[in-house]
Amino acid sequence: MNKARRKILADVAKRLSEIMSEIEEVKALTDELSNLRDEIDSARDEEQDAFDALSEGAQAGDRGQAMESAIGQMEQAFSGIDDMIGALDDLDMQSIIDDLEGAAE
Repeated sequence: MNKARRKILADVAKRLSEIMSEIEEVKALTDELSNLRDEIDSARDEEQDAFDALSEGAQAGDRGQAMESAIGQMEQAFSGIDDMIGALDDLDMQSIIDDLEGAAE
């Protein structure tokens, strides 16, 4: 590999290292995201219990339909936060940096 391409790879690896540091700061928010997810889960469970306690007629009415909609939206929010946490946990910038540095040798 010529000197110019090695420099490009070195520059990319350096920038990825900087980005990795920034990502580590974001990963530190995982605990807070987990707490928020748990709060949504608790609110969803309470709303589901309240819905289940309604008579069949009330469940089919406007109030019941609104409750079901809210439960579904809370489930989507829960899943979204759960996906974010998983994505943060799965980030592995170091292996990319290692690959680039290996290619530049």
